[in-house]
Amino acid sequence: NYPHHYGPLESVNSIEKADLCMAEVIRAAGGFDSFLDTHALILLADRGLYVFAGTTWRLLLETDGAHTMILGADVESPDAGLVYVHYPLRLRGAWEWRDGSLLRRIDELPRPRMSSLSLGPGNSAIVAYETGEVWVRRDRRWSLLPLDRRADVFADTIFVRFARNGDLWVGRERGLFLLRRLSDRWTYYSSERGGLWNQINDLVVASSGTLWAATGTGVVEYRPTGESIEHTIDGARLTVTGIAEDARGAIWAVSGAGFVGAYRFNGQRWERYVSGTPLDDVYIHRIATDRSGHLWFLTLNASNEWQPSIEPDHAGAFRYDGQRFEQWNAARGLDGRVYAMVEDRHGAFWFGTSRGLKRWKDGAWRTWDTSDQFITNRVFALAVDDEGRVWFGDQQRGLGYITS
Repeated sequence: NYPHHYGPLESVNSIEKADLCMAEVIRAAGGFDSFLDTHALILLADRGLYVFAGTTWRLLLETDGAHTMILGADVESPDAGLVYVHYPLRLRGAWEWRDGSLLRRIDELPRPRMSSLSLGPGNSAIVAYETGEVWVRRDRRWSLLPLDRRADVFADTIFVRFARNGDLWVGRERGLFLLRRLSDRWTYYSSERGGLWNQINDLVVASSGTLWAATGTGVVEYRPTGESIEHTIDGARLTVTGIAEDARGAIWAVSGAGFVGAYRFNGQRWERYVSGTPLDDVYIHRIATDRSGHLWFLTLNASNEWQPSIEPDHAGAFRYDGQRFEQWNAARGLDGRVYAMVEDRHGAFWFGTSRGLKRWKDGAWRTWDTSDQFITNRVFALAVDDEGRVWFGDQQRGLGYITS
């Protein structure tokens, strides 16, 4: 059934003779009761492809009477949408219009037969092909979804459709699948500036409820009010790898690559803290907190280069009790780069270092390294669970734990 007169096109007769391409333009809403949400109408006529703009029809793409096949379309509004033209060959491909402009072909995308496409929130989009390829757009850049991420979900795809919250519905020959962009259990934080501001190296939730993030180019403060504030160190965009709150509520920041020593936030600006110890001249990878609330500054050495030798005076960790710094170095049995520290429920201190996993308990050290058939000498992360197990991991060989 063809529509009657909705507005001026070429003539009433041209509408009556037109090949109606899509009567329901698709924008997925929150649930099945409004899954098809009609926001606009596109029409394929003798002259080309039109969109209904409220009271008039607007020409998007001229086809000059050539046989035209549209395989799919998704229209946010009369001013924005995405269509896939299969014929004529000279026009084959995915086309998009934004802000009332004419259609523009997306040259980054391939041009085999398409199976479905969809526009998502935040200028995201997806195009699935009968060949099995799936292309996605994030941050205005298109990329091919790797095979290992699409084989199970996008095989035999019939349609794809974004919901307004960014979830993706995938219709397949064997059922309907929902890919959740964000879990309801999680809150997503990101910087609109992108780049290294979204490289999160460490986190701490302060006693005020504020979330502090150490990033690749500074510190981001996420307040409970929803406000976020970006901080640089000494006015420069320096990498921050560790952040912590002390017993008095002060926030500390350190770096294993961007600067030496430690900085403390005074409520208005970051100030370099001068301890009068070797801590002032070394790169500090992390700040850990023990069960007494003391801070442990975990150091690398005086150079952030990867060197097999560690300067003895700069190795180890510094424990800060709010008044003074106490150095735990090679002379006390803690040598090498120190990446992680945790205290277990029995009061033992565990250290992840470049020379194995070390435990200080009852005044004595125990070391696990490759000489004990330990999987690695480089322990990068540590955590203790509710059952008292100490979990450890490096950056390449996986995760393990010690029960006693």
